[in-house]
Amino acid sequence: MKNSNYKIYSNQKETAKVVLNSINLGNKRIHVVAPTQSGKTGTIIHLAHLMEDKNFILTSGMMENHLFNQNSYIAENYADNIKAIKVHELLKYPNPKSIVEKLEIDVIVIDESHYGVGQESRLDKLITFLSSKCPQLIIIWVGATGYQLINSKAIDDTIQMIVPKEYYGVSDMLNSS
Repeated sequence: MKNSNYKIYSNQKETAKVVLNSINLGNKRIHVVAPTQSGKTGTIIHLAHLMEDKNFILTSGMMENHLFNQNSYIAENYADNIKAIKVHELLKYPNPKSIVEKLEIDVIVIDESHYGVGQESRLDKLITFLSSKCPQLIIIWVGATGYQLINSKAIDDTIQMIVPKEYYGVSDMLNSS
């Protein structure tokens, strides 16, 4: 572990264990739904720690650089086995399969997946390509809203993030104003 100063909360640890259990059951396409600011990045970091013998790519469906840079910095600095790569880099020549093979990637995590999933989207094309060319690759979609994925045939399992009862989210903020 590169740096152990990043605080992983109990809900993140529990959610990571639920995801790992799903993987251990043979699921390769997992959708994690989690509210904004509930600890998705920490969950993925803890999952990477639980699967320390596996290599991860962290990418994002969002084009916004600040959030990608923040999450990739955290992930790469607190887990030895996570490499952050932007989606457009994955889609460049030669192809995502060669990147997965070259870096010996076992798991790809698509953070903020709700921004890029949809028929004929770049994430849809990436996922379709990787699912056919790298069938052993585990793909985990993580996002605040996942209505496009909930009934998708591409998903083996949908997991709701465990959120602590003291979580104060966007809907709470809107209701309190």
